[in-house]
Amino acid sequence: MLRVADWHQWTIRDYSVDELLNMRKEIERIGELLINRSSGMVHFFLKALFFRALRWSQQKFSLPPTEEVFLLGRRYFEEGDKFLEDWQSRFLFTYRSGFSPLPNSNITSDAGWGCSLRVVQMLVAQAMSQVVFGRDWKSSESGNPKEREMVKELFLDSPEATFSLHRMCAKGEQTMKKPVGTWYGPTTAAKVAHQVLLDRPAKYLQTCLFSDGVFNPLKVQEMFQVRPVPILIMLCTKLGEGDTLEQFYFPTIRKVFSLQWFQGLCSGDSSTSAHYFVAASKNYCYYLDPHTVRPALIDQVLDCGEWHPGKTSGHGVLSLPYSLLNSSCCFGFLVRNEGELRALLEELKKPPFDEIFDIFSEPLKEATEWAVDEEDESFVLL
Repeated sequence: MLRVADWHQWTIRDYSVDELLNMRKEIERIGELLINRSSGMVHFFLKALFFRALRWSQQKFSLPPTEEVFLLGRRYFEEGDKFLEDWQSRFLFTYRSGFSPLPNSNITSDAGWGCSLRVVQMLVAQAMSQVVFGRDWKSSESGNPKEREMVKELFLDSPEATFSLHRMCAKGEQTMKKPVGTWYGPTTAAKVAHQVLLDRPAKYLQTCLFSDGVFNPLKVQEMFQVRPVPILIMLCTKLGEGDTLEQFYFPTIRKVFSLQWFQGLCSGDSSTSAHYFVAASKNYCYYLDPHTVRPALIDQVLDCGEWHPGKTSGHGVLSLPYSLLNSSCCFGFLVRNEGELRALLEELKKPPFDEIFDIFSEPLKEATEWAVDEEDESFVLL
């Protein structure tokens, strides 16, 4: 009988794959039944309780997918070890505590409110790592000096780091009048991330934000003409009138994860918890969860296991049925040059992607070639 790999230290005993799948399905069935038969505050309470139970059960008894799954453009089918190697190389940023007070406050932890900001950090880290290391890169237990430098420069929990919680909270308060400690949604978190990188451009990555759900490739093309550096496109949209994703979109969402330019989905469950989704199968979206409080990332001698899902971080392979996915979505796409922009544009115009993505109709201008100025010292290293 196939047994779950003992890679997660919380496993109490060996369970067969069938046993674990049946446990998960039963939890989902009971949870959805209770939620659908409740209303008002009872509905909200049961929904929050259900999602906590679902996360707990998956953390406790974790296993890689047994069905075909796409992880940021890579296909896996019954390749548990290869999937886990790829999965554990993604960047995981969680709630933290014990950092210096956030701007204009005495708040030293983002527990309970910072999940969307952490999710956007993961998206930016994914795009940056793909530019710097390439898609085939895999993390290792010994770590990579260049990886440490990237995290230290961009993601430490300190005011000095380019893309820290401190900088995002300061920008959110300045541009959106959101007091420190206020919960963000995926779109507002993406807006803050975009503004932070406008203020302090990174050498190898820039962002282009579409917060109204309409993708205007001309804007991306113009950015390449001003500064020929890879662009993380953040396309925000709402796929349903309520909090829950409409069933019509399930197959298309799955197919988005197969695109080579895709960098992940910032969304959440149909409660108020934000997650970073990096893989999808026929029945589930697989996500990284920021809802664990860990000590602040402030030490200059960093263990790379601090920001990858695995044994050190206590993070298993988590999944969510499409029926429980939130309708508010921020899709991330990475294009390195104008040629990749044109290829992505042509793909998104085709069915079924045209069911999700609205594209500005004016065609791109004639292609031009630009050279990168590697000696420009006005940008941060990464």
